[in-house]
Amino acid sequence: MIYSTKDSRLIGWMIFGSFVAGLLSVAPAVDSNEYIYLIAENANQSVWAALFQFLMSCFYAGIMILFYPKIKTKAPKLALAAFGFRFLAIGLNLLGIVLLGTLLIWSQQYLAFNMPSGAIWLGVGETLKQTRDLINHGWMILALGAGNFALFTALLRNKLLPAWLIWIGIVGTGFSCLASVLILFQLLKVISATYILMNLPTAVFELVLATWLIFRGFKFR
Repeated sequence: MIYSTKDSRLIGWMIFGSFVAGLLSVAPAVDSNEYIYLIAENANQSVWAALFQFLMSCFYAGIMILFYPKIKTKAPKLALAAFGFRFLAIGLNLLGIVLLGTLLIWSQQYLAFNMPSGAIWLGVGETLKQTRDLINHGWMILALGAGNFALFTALLRNKLLPAWLIWIGIVGTGFSCLASVLILFQLLKVISATYILMNLPTAVFELVLATWLIFRGFKFR
């Protein structure tokens, strides 16, 4: 079997980049129980998290733009579905960035008014935080998962990667989507060992896929 590394290396490095950006987009102050004042006290942490989340969106777009012409030949509808769902996920990710900025402003205002005890402050803050969690860890992951299912199926039809590797991605995506559904129904917390374990197969798959694309590339014969 002959492999080609044309474009695949760039896709592989982008996958690595999105993985690292995703890790760096975590803001511990936002996930803390005392977030309403910790976010303002750690404002730079939130700004950096937003920047890395934006960078992750850029990597997501670049990955799909490079994948699209390679999978549309034998699976044009699946390629279009993968493209559409991936950019829907990017849109939701950007909305999460806006909500992160809104949380930062709300926290700063909370401190500026000497941490008032009114329920409205806590209620609005919790609403913003939970909305961001539902978008980032629920709807965005589901949109990304739908796009990945279409992408992996198209890759199988085009035989660009080994079937065993793609099936690992399909299984991992299934676990990640299930975790997101549990988040949406509030049956699972974002900061929990179960949530991390359910997303671990996807994380491992992304690292393996990126390494494969960099050093082996796509099948072309």
